[in-house]
Amino acid sequence: MDKKVFYTLVAIAICVLLLLFSWRFFLGVVVALAVVYFFGENKVKSFLTDLFSQTKTTVEQVYDGFKTEEKKVVVESVSVTSTRQHGWYQLVIVADNKKWFIKPSSNSVIPEVLTAGAEITIKTERNLTSNGLKTQTVIIAEGEIFEVVD
Repeated sequence: MDKKVFYTLVAIAICVLLLLFSWRFFLGVVVALAVVYFFGENKVKSFLTDLFSQTKTTVEQVYDGFKTEEKKVVVESVSVTSTRQHGWYQLVIVADNKKWFIKPSSNSVIPEVLTAGAEITIKTERNLTSNGLKTQTVIIAEGEIFEVVD
């Protein structure tokens, strides 16, 4: 094939690609071809394979952080406080050297399953949503579930 015909076909192909795709896409293709030409196919392949395996390892480590956590602890103390919301009451549980605020309710009585010295399970679930990381914690005491306010 004559050089003139070859360069003409390449120029026509470039014009068609520019018309069909955006210039950023075309520029990306040109840069990718230049990288493969400059470094060689084997180096680019090994780089992409290493990059994929490192990304996979990182994703697995992050995924392990999203697993459900369950801790069995002993209640140190429990108290009831009134909220500013129309006479509602909120339980405050001290366990594992932390304060846990139970979702407000109209009941001002401390449940028998949450007395000091009782064993409870603190269950934390983490989920990745479109709004970001969502964490939900509940306290389970003898089968009863109490939702924790963040």
